[in-house]
Amino acid sequence: MKTDFCIVACAAFLILCSGRNVQAQIPVGVAIEHDSTSRINAVAGDTIHFRLRACDDRGGTVTNWDTAGKTARLSVQNSHAETDSSTRSWSSDPESYTWLSVFLNGSILQRDSIGFPQGRSVYYYTIPQTAFTLGHAALDFIQTSVDTGIVLSLIPWWPSLQQESPPIDIEPTEHADYQIELTRPLPDSNAVYLLRRYEIVVTPRDRYMNPITGRITPTRFTARFPNEFDQNQPGLSDIFNQSVPLNGQTAILLSSRIRRILVQNEESQWIEARAENDSLVRSRLESYQILDHAPYTSTLLTPVDQTEIRLWFSSYTEKFSWRDTIPHDPYDNILVSRFDSTDRYSDDVRFSVTFADAASLTRAETFMSDAEGSDTVLTITHGRLDTLISITSGLPSAMSTDLVWWVEATDGLYETQSRSVSLSGRPGFMVRLQRVGDLVAELPSAGHFSLGPNFPNPFPARTTITCGIPCAGHASLRVFNFLGEQVAVLHDGPLPAGDHKFLFDAAVLPSGIYSCRLETAGLHRTRQMLLLR
Repeated sequence: MKTDFCIVACAAFLILCSGRNVQAQIPVGVAIEHDSTSRINAVAGDTIHFRLRACDDRGGTVTNWDTAGKTARLSVQNSHAETDSSTRSWSSDPESYTWLSVFLNGSILQRDSIGFPQGRSVYYYTIPQTAFTLGHAALDFIQTSVDTGIVLSLIPWWPSLQQESPPIDIEPTEHADYQIELTRPLPDSNAVYLLRRYEIVVTPRDRYMNPITGRITPTRFTARFPNEFDQNQPGLSDIFNQSVPLNGQTAILLSSRIRRILVQNEESQWIEARAENDSLVRSRLESYQILDHAPYTSTLLTPVDQTEIRLWFSSYTEKFSWRDTIPHDPYDNILVSRFDSTDRYSDDVRFSVTFADAASLTRAETFMSDAEGSDTVLTITHGRLDTLISITSGLPSAMSTDLVWWVEATDGLYETQSRSVSLSGRPGFMVRLQRVGDLVAELPSAGHFSLGPNFPNPFPARTTITCGIPCAGHASLRVFNFLGEQVAVLHDGPLPAGDHKFLFDAAVLPSGIYSCRLETAGLHRTRQMLLLR
């Protein structure tokens, strides 16, 4: 009976144990847990807390993982922290650059390595089994760069465990800084060109240098010389007289109307951005120069110095030529915006030839070169040269005259006179015109071609321009601003020979230097005027 009782008791014990599902735990992996199960939103520099739990094959906690488990491996994917090229911060704060850190139980976890699967950076860390107490460990993640979709994963992987964190999105912190960059026309120089457009790029940033996007940053701008920026060209920004609402990285086009060259002992320009609601948040663009860009000097070629031209028939032609440089001036193939590689500009340089009496250089006539001033040749008939004898000598019956001829190149802003090889000190080559044949001049000697000074000058709103043309025909009188842009047409049509007066009304134009240009029968002359309110 005792034997039977023992057998029954043992059987009952086994049944009882079976009912309690008693079995040995099989350690398989580590789960990562967070209160959020969908997506984690954080601000740069925030600490994100995770719980690590050692698990068996059924998801239960393995309390003795520190002795029964194995080392785990953590990977951080889709992070761009520490991948920028920053070598210094914008302030003395040593943390003001992008980085990420992982802490295990409050102590920094050293990174093992960086991998680049499919061209993406993945950071790897080792989680030792001894870090677990009763099957648990604390993991903290901090990142200072703005990113989306960062994922923390644990291996070895087990299908029934949560071993991947929800996606983490990092947003910028509060506004603390600006990045101001100059799109440089000259790659190796902090300089721009006078009265030509250039670009600055302004980016609001947080303390970790993250660009702040998706929210408006009201900004005030100032400059070392804030009154020296042009507002007449299309597309320019007026940033110095009002608050500018920046929305992330913003490109701003400017133009400077005062030259500032260091070698000429002229102070350079700078621009500063300041947060409208916090004057302590400000950044300054590195100072830069404003350079001249006059056309390069041309060299006279033919006819050579001391040439005599014998005038036979009015239809015969002579060619006056010179050698230009390529490019015409420093403002050539200039990249204005760094965001559009096709946004390149060059100055449009035009040429004119002036003939003046050799004695005083006071009686002169000017002609545009061939192809409306774009060619380096002037083709002129003997008839027009015959007219020059009368005009430049002041004697209608003169049979010859000595002239000096030279070339001027202009980009609408600068005029550059040609260089000759003559050592006489004259501005160009001398040429003698000699009447020989029975000429019928193309331009009658009666009358004269002139463009007198405007009166008054300077003028506050209106001024009178006087001019004279030697013969009836089509004539134009136009006004251009300092950039060579046409702002007024005072006359464009038939005009009788003689003297004329025109009224220029500049009431709607800004103060500045303007030029009026008279053209008729291939002749042209230009004078400058000053509008000063």
